[in-house]
Amino acid sequence: MPFLDSRLRELGINHASSGRVRGLYRRAWYVEQLMHSQLDGVLKIIGEVTTTAVLLKGAALGRLVYDRPVHRPYDDFDILVPFEMQSDVVEAMRRAGGIVEARSFHATMLRMPGGLSVDIHRSPYQMAFQAEHVRPVFTRLHRIEPDEPAGGNSTSRPSAPWLTLSFTDHFLHTLMHGIGLTSLPPIRWIVDAALLMRREDSRINWDLLVDEINRLDFVEPAILGLREVLEFERNENAARVLAELERRPSQPSVMHAGVDAQHLGVVWLWESTRRNAGGPVGRIRLIASLFLARHGLRGLLRRFSRKVVPLSIAGMKGLFKRRDKITRRSD
Repeated sequence: MPFLDSRLRELGINHASSGRVRGLYRRAWYVEQLMHSQLDGVLKIIGEVTTTAVLLKGAALGRLVYDRPVHRPYDDFDILVPFEMQSDVVEAMRRAGGIVEARSFHATMLRMPGGLSVDIHRSPYQMAFQAEHVRPVFTRLHRIEPDEPAGGNSTSRPSAPWLTLSFTDHFLHTLMHGIGLTSLPPIRWIVDAALLMRREDSRINWDLLVDEINRLDFVEPAILGLREVLEFERNENAARVLAELERRPSQPSVMHAGVDAQHLGVVWLWESTRRNAGGPVGRIRLIASLFLARHGLRGLLRRFSRKVVPLSIAGMKGLFKRRDKITRRSD
């Protein structure tokens, strides 16, 4: 809505709903200022453990590819830290009053005093979260300098340099986050990806993008994401990457196998371990460790016996029936 408000005014369109849209812009501007004012405090807590705190998603993209930060709303901070330091950072956040609300393989979600939500990531990716997956990302980080203009009438500026992903990694992260099992509205991630292509085409290393997609075993979801984005924004380099990926053999991603809604969560959980553990036993151990961290031993046993095992069996049966009928969203 903030983006729409600016476009309506730029084009001189006075619609019956313009006043309401303008009100949403003002609210988003206020929230952006409020969120920004809390970021220094979060980074200070993380700084007790590591100086490498990498902004992901909205907080970073609003300054990198949008005319104004308010055009890219966000309601929490997603911060990537070095793999081996994630646990220590989470503990530092807890000492500062944070409460762990949820854990996933790639991130821990905390609620800070005052209601601020902060996700501490050990990987940008839900489906690739081992140290070897993430380590190369830290070798090509981008810095947002304090004097870098934010655009529009934003008064928020970094008090120190912010670290964020390279433009190549931002583009891949946007595709993977958007195409996965997520509550992110499709229009938001598609606009993120389209603006990255339109405005930062020369800063995206397209050959590196192909290498990373193959290294992380993201061929199938990357194809799905690129197809969707290219329907909205034409880009020769992205089209070339898509054509190259389509020529390569890949393991179909089971999360797009048409699994019914009842079993989707279980299948997604199983799929998310494929790149991170060797064989079925290793994958089960990985899932067990996550449930143990979330619910304790008693909760682990209860969920495995009552929910995970029966749903996994049913979900896998459905998966194998549909494996040769994988449907792609672009069809």
